[in-house]
Amino acid sequence: MKKGQTQESAYQSRDPEKRAKQLANLKQNWSPERRAAVQEAQPERQMSMLEFDNQNIIEFCEMWLRVQLYPAQEVILRAFYGLDMIQEQLELFKTIAGGREYVPGTPCSEALLCLGARSGKSFLASIIALYEATRIKWRSYLRKKESGYIVIISPRLDTSRFIIQRNAAQMILNSPLVKLLESEPTANEIHFKNHMRILSIPSTSVAGRGLPIAGLIFDEIGWFPGEGYVKEDEVIYNSLKPRMAQFGADGKTILISTPQAKQGMFWEWFNDGFSVPGRLTAQAPSWVMNPTIEQDFLDKERERDVDNFNREYAAEFCERTETFLSEAIITPAVKLFADTLENSRFKYSMGIDFSGLSGRDKTGVCVSHRLGDVVILDAVRSMDSTSHAEVIGEIMRLAGKYHIGHVYIDKYGAGWTKQALQSKGLTVGIRETLPMLYSNLKRLLITGKIELQEHRDLLSALKSVRAFYGRNNSLSIQHERGPGGHGDLADAVATAAYYSGARVEAEQEPEPEYIFAGIHPKGIIWRRNPNYHGAFPNIKLEKCE
Repeated sequence: MKKGQTQESAYQSRDPEKRAKQLANLKQNWSPERRAAVQEAQPERQMSMLEFDNQNIIEFCEMWLRVQLYPAQEVILRAFYGLDMIQEQLELFKTIAGGREYVPGTPCSEALLCLGARSGKSFLASIIALYEATRIKWRSYLRKKESGYIVIISPRLDTSRFIIQRNAAQMILNSPLVKLLESEPTANEIHFKNHMRILSIPSTSVAGRGLPIAGLIFDEIGWFPGEGYVKEDEVIYNSLKPRMAQFGADGKTILISTPQAKQGMFWEWFNDGFSVPGRLTAQAPSWVMNPTIEQDFLDKERERDVDNFNREYAAEFCERTETFLSEAIITPAVKLFADTLENSRFKYSMGIDFSGLSGRDKTGVCVSHRLGDVVILDAVRSMDSTSHAEVIGEIMRLAGKYHIGHVYIDKYGAGWTKQALQSKGLTVGIRETLPMLYSNLKRLLITGKIELQEHRDLLSALKSVRAFYGRNNSLSIQHERGPGGHGDLADAVATAAYYSGARVEAEQEPEPEYIFAGIHPKGIIWRRNPNYHGAFPNIKLEKCE
């Protein structure tokens, strides 16, 4: 017993619910006043819980989460739970539901939401997860002391954790809903007093097995990684769906994603049409879901890559997708293990892909040259620094080392990046489109005409390059986000390799000139070729005839 505590208070829990139960079981010799206070406390708490449980999801957002929904987001939630809509909302529903009429009154058990980028997909997933996890109805499906789960599955565990930590947990902590928590939210779970939990797991077929699952939310299911075939998403779904059996028709399954290609479970559900009983199917572009996105930004994105725009922002499926650079063609090209020495006989190219210095991605820099018909990477840098001076300083150091006066950047770095480099004396060019750069890089890899450095971020980024093919077989390039960033280094390498090839292609390669190296004790004269520029330059000796 701590100092200052009575024997009576030492046994009282700090948790309000547990304390109320303790007080209800105290001895009968307490004063009438205290016993009356205890009896009033418990029914009052139960009444507030019942009142809370009877609210629909829109009232839940307004009164408990205290969040503001965009019109299209509210329409989706109303349609999923069968709520009434006003005329304006009915018209908006027809827009996102392929012209179908809305019939209120019947909640859906399944939903497929094909939405453009920045539509609030994780936001909607968090709201639905919180609403379902706080329902009292699940108690009737659970055994004593058994917990039920609302499971959020994302392509990567850190994405699921982001939904738990940054979205759902923050909504709870900023609202009266916090009193329903059993404990503080963790990185992977949120526990509620009604024995329901929200759990985040990665997209693997074994995670979540054995759990009683009341709700399955597949976040970005269109981008689930495959294991050699495109039906990996179906394997995960078939593994977890049986865990929902005990909850019957009340269980919820939601597939929410930006579209990818016409393959996989997300496309198959979408292709089934908008008329599957008990399923809400919605398709909406970014500007409908999120009216705060500026039109100028959308126009620039459409101009940059129309196929990527149609997929990412207009929420349209592309014809097919595939891994663009396979490990089989990348691995044999890894021949260098350190920066090469500068040689004045070569002309060097530098490609730069800036991260924006936000700390989320890394700035990629690559220096390369061409020897004969082989492109050689002389230096690669992947910098996660948020210091403008540090990044520019390393670029200038490499430019000075390899005597580079002209560099290439992407069109989005043509603002402050271009000005910063020009202020240091460099001239700046805007690189070609990614499909052109990567088509050239793939040709070099297939023909064995490029030597790569062994760099973890580079190899990971190259393997994550995805090719998307539009209706006219037009190519679009995109990167899967990985530990090394979002493809910044790969873009820099593809840029440098392209311009190393382009600038030397029309030039005549100089004849090799051999420099006297010495006389062997046996009388053999050796010489070295200065045009050799591999991992260990200036030490390759050739025997004279």
